[in-house]
Amino acid sequence: MSTINSITSIPAGGPYRALVTYANATTGEIKIKIPALLGTDVDIPVSYIGRSKQTTNLWSVPSVNSQIVVSSDDSSLTNVFWVQTDGLSDILQRLTLLEEQVSMLLLRRTA
Repeated sequence: MSTINSITSIPAGGPYRALVTYANATTGEIKIKIPALLGTDVDIPVSYIGRSKQTTNLWSVPSVNSQIVVSSDDSSLTNVFWVQTDGLSDILQRLTLLEEQVSMLLLRRTA
C-alpha cells in the first residue's frame, strides 16, 4: 500500500478510531495505526500539540493496544491530535500503585 497515494484521498478532520502501537510516559511519544484510513501496516505519531507533562513529570499516554479517538488538521495527517484523554486515569492508577509499593518498602526498612 502506498501511503502517499492513499493519503491524498483522506478527508481532513476525523474523528478516527486508532489503535495505539507505542506509548512512552517519559517522552510523551505516542504512535498509532488508523486501520480505516491507512490499513494495518502504517504507524503514525500523535502530535504533542495540546499535550504536556503532568505534575508528576510524566506524560499522560494511553496503553499500548488500546483504542483511542484522534483527529487531524489536514488530509495529509500533518498533525494528528488525541481527542480522548482516558490515558490520564491509567497514569494515575499506575502512580498510586507505585506509591503503595514504595510505602511498603519503606515500612519494611524501618521494621
